[in-house]
Amino acid sequence: MLLVKDPFQIGFTTDHPNGAPFTTYPIAFKWLMDKKSREEMLKNGVHQKATTATTLSDIDREYSLYELAIVTRAGNAKTLGMKDRGHLGVGAIGDVAVYKINPERYTGRDLEKAFSAAAYTIKDGQIVVKDGEIMAVPMGALIRAEGKVKESLMEDMLEDVKHSWRDHYSINFNNYAVQDVYAPKEKVVRS
Repeated sequence: MLLVKDPFQIGFTTDHPNGAPFTTYPIAFKWLMDKKSREEMLKNGVHQKATTATTLSDIDREYSLYELAIVTRAGNAKTLGMKDRGHLGVGAIGDVAVYKINPERYTGRDLEKAFSAAAYTIKDGQIVVKDGEIMAVPMGALIRAEGKVKESLMEDMLEDVKHSWRDHYSINFNNYAVQDVYAPKEKVVRS
């Protein structure tokens, strides 16, 4: 990520569960934004052979808050064609996280602490968390793509999935569906 010139060309993920859970995002953000934190991790956090096998210590780039917002929000929304997300302009749904960070001066420790607990979390324009206290619990929306698939292909695919399901899962396929009551709001993304 540190070698990409245009942050709109990539999206941030830790590839959970194989890479790391989302709870480690603050640490990864710190590494992207603070070279000293990366150097400390390379010196004290990984085996020396891993450190010498990479050129990470030679990379001086540090992400700005603006670039971090692109790779974690704006770029992903743009890639998915979701015009109501990833920005603060007219027509945006109003999902915002506010962090206690001085954009002019911060350390890696400041970044990790701030990204670990947002001062405010706003969902659909409503404050849901303020200084760690839950203020509201609004129902989110199910986001799904609407694709066009030939009925015969869909039937064949579903049959293959059910067969594989039977062989590899302990839960019956018919019991796995999420009922509509758990997703009362729905947003369909059309290509």
